[in-house]
Amino acid sequence: MKYLEDAEKEEALLYISEAANLALHSNCLRSRCGSVIVSLGEIIGIGWNSPPLNRQLEHCLKDYLPKDFKSDRTCAVFMLNKGQL
Repeated sequence: MKYLEDAEKEEALLYISEAANLALHSNCLRSRCGSVIVSLGEIIGIGWNSPPLNRQLEHCLKDYLPKDFKSDRTCAVFMLNKGQL
């Protein structure tokens, strides 16, 4: 495992903070997640999880799936690539 220090650590914390801010866009009732995709120190993609079409729900649709249904139990992922940022 590599421990980040100094400038690397500060840069990683900026990306983590951006992912946390992106999670605020999520409409998911189960867990709100944000992501930042970085290549060579440049953000090339961002995203967050939300129900399909970013719908507002009153309950999580996955709560009604059969217990043996194979699912990650999270919502769809909304992503923007570099050209859309």
